[in-house]
Amino acid sequence: MIPPHLPAPSSKIKNHEFLKRMKFLAVIIGFGLITGGASAMMVFGWLWPYYGSSNGIEYQQTDNNVNFTQPDPMIFKEVGERVYSIFSELSSFDQVSYLNQKNKMGEAAAVGSDGWLVMFLKDKKTFNNYKKWRALSYDNILYKTDIALYDNYTRLAYFKISLASVTSTSEQSELQMKVVGFAENINSGENLEAFVNNNWHKTQAGELWRGVFSDIHLDSAINYAYDLSGGSLKLGTLVMNARGRLAGFVVENNRLLPCSAVTRVLPKVLNQKKIIYPSFGVAGWFSDEQPIILADKNISGFAVYDVWSRSSILQRGDILLEINGQTVKDENLWYNLGNDLVHLKILRRGQTLEKDAKLLSAGPLSY
Repeated sequence: MIPPHLPAPSSKIKNHEFLKRMKFLAVIIGFGLITGGASAMMVFGWLWPYYGSSNGIEYQQTDNNVNFTQPDPMIFKEVGERVYSIFSELSSFDQVSYLNQKNKMGEAAAVGSDGWLVMFLKDKKTFNNYKKWRALSYDNILYKTDIALYDNYTRLAYFKISLASVTSTSEQSELQMKVVGFAENINSGENLEAFVNNNWHKTQAGELWRGVFSDIHLDSAINYAYDLSGGSLKLGTLVMNARGRLAGFVVENNRLLPCSAVTRVLPKVLNQKKIIYPSFGVAGWFSDEQPIILADKNISGFAVYDVWSRSSILQRGDILLEINGQTVKDENLWYNLGNDLVHLKILRRGQTLEKDAKLLSAGPLSY
């Protein structure tokens, strides 16, 4: 033991000085971390002032669709350039003509650069007077209707417009319209925007309903729709997704008829001026609409209830399982295969068959 009146050995003095330095260094490091953290938070707050706030833009990636609480206003400005107000006729007094808001039928979306538009039209009687229709663009240019087609199944009207007043044939021939894009898919819970009176109204895709048109339908005819939340919308209202692509049209019971109702027939509308559904010449239903049970097992595919074409290789009672190796579902784009031969896998009276077939052409209510 070292007497208290004697100095500590030199080794103890060195250790004591070392500990003092380490404590001092620890204090400096601690203050540095606190200061650095505060500075980082200041910079973070400057760069992202609304992070964590409910007023910010929230998004999530879901199947190639982005859900925004606040869509890009520039996108929807461009969408407005592709939407036309449709009036049943011109009104007039004395020698003055005008567009009466009472005659406004709704909005139509441009789907063909040469003047083709599409809109939901519940009343076919109105369609019969399409020659009197007038279309008004976002920049107040007036158009008349030249050709019109009506899909009795979806109640979508396709019509081609041209300038109501032209000074030369070259002016009409140079008509090039901006067209809408189409949403590839729609997800339940996805935020959407409805075009209401030249303004955008927030809505949201809800539950998916299948079999909404009929229990038995053409194999390529759409038969599902989505609930919409956020308030009741007018029939025929155009609905867009957050990217400004056409999601569909409002139909009865405040449901959304998806844009696939358009894309399934649009190529023939633009090229042949006809409503034609590619088909295997049969009608029935998908297993997602009504479960298909065979030997107490649930089978995925399309049940053939009726064969309306003599050219079809399918028979009543067949279950169409695969097309070119792809499981048959209503969402699959198998009906856009064109006129080439396709390879089918069929379940017929308990036996699995594989056959080649050619797509046929049909109207939506041919069967």
